Amino acid sequence: VNFYWDSTQGFCSKIETLNAKKDVVATLEYTSVKVNAGLAAEAFSYTPPENAPVMDMAAMAQQAAADGTELIGTACPEFELTALDGTVVSLAGFKGKVMVINFWAEWCPPCKKELPVVQKLHESFAADADVALLTVTTAEADATKTFLKQEGYSFPVLLDTDSTLAQACNVM
Repeated sequence: VNFYWDSTQGFCSKIETLNAKKDVVATLEYTSVKVNAGLAAEAFSYTPPENAPVMDMAAMAQQAAADGTELIGTACPEFELTALDGTVVSLAGFKGKVMVINFWAEWCPPCKKELPVVQKLHESFAADADVALLTVTTAEADATKTFLKQEGYSFPVLLDTDSTLAQACNVM
């Protein structure tokens, strides 16, 4: 992590998160800071939708480490899913391609923040025969279509309504 101190203003103006290769993977920049400005209690509350699953991410990470289900560096599990357009898609169809698989849900705030980047990736690599960008959701088709239309997204989506692939990839 790199911290940048603005000595004229007296606060940290930028924080960079680095990966193992020392590449910057995330940057936070602050243009002003208000000390003891007072925040409403609502700023620290979130009410998930009724159908949102409750997940203990810390316990899941510990379990993955303990039982050897960490997936980094392992082959993708076999799958066969239906795309929103009705096409059946399987892992075998991507042999020899660079694959990016993004799991997302319309109720997930971090997912909503990353979807514009997913859209840009889709636009950048749609014509590249060597790259496959797969997005996977466990939501139903109608809700997914409505969400994509509202947000203006055109990337293809695979439906994993029974969470088979999500569970195989330790997403849920």
